[in-house]
Amino acid sequence: MNKKIKFSILSAVAMLLLSGCGNANNPTVPSETTDVPTQPTVQPTTQPTVQPTTSQSPADYYASINDSMSGSTLQSALKSIINNTGVSVSYSWSRFEACDQDPNKSSNVLMVYARTSVPKSSHVSGNTGWNREHSFPQSKMESAQAKSDNHIIFASDNKVNGARSNYRLGDLSNKSPNIKDGYGNSTPCKLYDKGGEKIFDPGDTPARGEVARATLYSAVMYDYIITENFESIALCLQWALSYPVANRDIYRNNTVYKYQRNRNPFVDHPEYACRIWGSTNSATRAACGY
Repeated sequence: MNKKIKFSILSAVAMLLLSGCGNANNPTVPSETTDVPTQPTVQPTTQPTVQPTTSQSPADYYASINDSMSGSTLQSALKSIINNTGVSVSYSWSRFEACDQDPNKSSNVLMVYARTSVPKSSHVSGNTGWNREHSFPQSKMESAQAKSDNHIIFASDNKVNGARSNYRLGDLSNKSPNIKDGYGNSTPCKLYDKGGEKIFDPGDTPARGEVARATLYSAVMYDYIITENFESIALCLQWALSYPVANRDIYRNNTVYKYQRNRNPFVDHPEYACRIWGSTNSATRAACGY
């Protein structure tokens, strides 16, 4: 064999051997995030599948309601049902740990606005953790009972809860940027100065329907004015209809009933909303399809 060729082959083999040995002994470079403390796990969640999927109200719970009732007559009749002497409200963390439990992870609770799942034990600490959100602002409540009413209060990321404050709810679909939660995650929520008034929007999620039905409940239970919490009655009705009752609403209504001993009629009978407020004005009639 030609000496030059033989030398070239031997050189190539030697280089390959050296290269292999070098790679085998190189230390593994740690990931940039290896030594960075991790935040509590925050699992984004979609509308969960919750059992049971039907109302568990007693068969005679709405027995006093008939099809001829509407407007203030229906509103008063519903109040006499849900504002009974057996109602037992509580501001205990355990109530909301039960009512807002994540059906896919029983050690977690679901955040109403951020639409995330966090450990039940992560009670508010600074900006992180979860708190108890009064979907109808506590500062606008006169009733001490209302301030602990589980139908009105939801588990919520503390930072988003603070951003919501006591601002009215409105549609900010075309506005940006979105609010971040206490862990730095972007949420569907928005806050915007609209005509000199700050407006909060949970975003295009089922939260819109949930807070609308909670507001309708507060209007019946405590005679609160819907426009204290919403830009308009029509928008409240629109959200209640456009984001219909889902399994999560039903599970929550059943669980609150178990502990508090009253129900949200607008979860059990969504049609009651338009029967009471649908004829208020042209905008409400349009929202209800009248």
